[in-house]
Amino acid sequence: MSQKIIEFFKKNYLYILPYIAVFVGALYRPTDPDLGWHLKYGEYFFKHGEVLRDNTFSTMMPDYHWANTSWVTDLITYTTFSHFAFFGLTLLSAFVITLTFFFFSRAFRLSPWNQVIFFPLLLLAEESVNLLSFRGQQLTFLFLGVLFFILSFYEEQKEPLTKANAQKLFFLIPLFLLWVNIHGEFILGLGILAIWLAIRIARQMFLYKIPKIPMRKEVIFLAGIFLASAAATIINPFGIHIHLETIAHFGNPALKDIVEYLPFDTYSQNWWIHLISSLAIVAAFVFFYDNEQIKEKLPTIGIFFVLLVMSFLVRRYTWPMYYIALPLLTPVVDFIKPDKKYLVPSVLALFVLYLSSMLYLKRPVAQYVNMSWEDYAAIRTISIGAPHYIATHNLGQNILTVYDWGGFLIWNFPNVKPSIDGRMHLWKDEKGYSAFTQYIKLEQNVASVDNTKYNVVLMSKSKAMFDQMAQLVYQNKWKVVYEDKISAVFIRN
Repeated sequence: MSQKIIEFFKKNYLYILPYIAVFVGALYRPTDPDLGWHLKYGEYFFKHGEVLRDNTFSTMMPDYHWANTSWVTDLITYTTFSHFAFFGLTLLSAFVITLTFFFFSRAFRLSPWNQVIFFPLLLLAEESVNLLSFRGQQLTFLFLGVLFFILSFYEEQKEPLTKANAQKLFFLIPLFLLWVNIHGEFILGLGILAIWLAIRIARQMFLYKIPKIPMRKEVIFLAGIFLASAAATIINPFGIHIHLETIAHFGNPALKDIVEYLPFDTYSQNWWIHLISSLAIVAAFVFFYDNEQIKEKLPTIGIFFVLLVMSFLVRRYTWPMYYIALPLLTPVVDFIKPDKKYLVPSVLALFVLYLSSMLYLKRPVAQYVNMSWEDYAAIRTISIGAPHYIATHNLGQNILTVYDWGGFLIWNFPNVKPSIDGRMHLWKDEKGYSAFTQYIKLEQNVASVDNTKYNVVLMSKSKAMFDQMAQLVYQNKWKVVYEDKISAVFIRN
């Protein structure tokens, strides 16, 4: 078996080496602020043999029933963490990212030269979403890569509909069946599939002038595939409520306080980087694509421009857009490709440079292998002493806590029940009450905690509300019982 692996590597080393560099470059320490409650959901399933539907973790909205759009991801997260701790999540994240690069590369037929040029740039472009390490959103990008990989087989066939190109599309049905149970952005996948199919059909009809009868058969078949894929997403523990939970994100005013659902701040560094990158991609498309290439890749080009517009409205769409931009840049990279006799040495030289840079940036390895919850708290600027004080002094009831710390408290301090956590930003009960809206008004110092039911407050010094608490202490309405460099614990007099 080992000899077969060696022989396989000798034949395909130019394709394998760039992925080794991607894996190294994709090593990040797990710092997702929601990690704690993801672990708790996974733990609950394995302890009770059922999916948790009730809000048992936080004090606000205790009767709320939530459709968890990432319940299978929570099982994967908990299983990995319980056996391999933080390092297991680091390796899992790097593997998922590498697999994502693989499927997009195969979908867009990237050569080793394309890979060695694109991969470092793409890894840099995706860093802001990958640096939190393993989470459901990474799996969505992987499924997007698989989606385009499946569609690429159909796209290669210029004929309207044949058995050979039709069979591949049936894999879309199990893909979306898995996707809906993994992450709520399966809706994005369905939207992209719908756009791809619509543009494909329009191209066949108006540019390739396919006769009516075969065209009608193709339209019926593609519509059936889409409907079957959409129907597969109903198969989940929450049924249609998964869809309602996901659709609730669109245009919801509560998302104005969640960074990834906002556009980049105008004229900020990230805004300029995104603008320049987008203009460079569009320029490459304009100058290097001829009419025939545009026809061939029209569905992918159309999806790219839709995501490009959306990315300037909501930054969350930026990261899938960069993946889908790869085929638009391929002619540019091929234009600067060296002569055939210099191609392999050039690819190897760039790979060595790329891998060496990744190894240098990711040192020391011990930071991944030996990561602890203390390291996690330090990275996320979370106080360990403050919740420990609350737990040891039995102050863990009727307490207002920091939104971003909810997951950490849920997993590490079961006796300190947070008021709110990262699941709850869109929760609304039948009367329209939103715990997140109430909390944000307090955190941003718009409303006074003195007019609430809370008798204990755990607040970060980085929040505007901390100034309010200092003022209440000065007025002798509250007092400080614990303080460190990060936070303080206040109790009502």
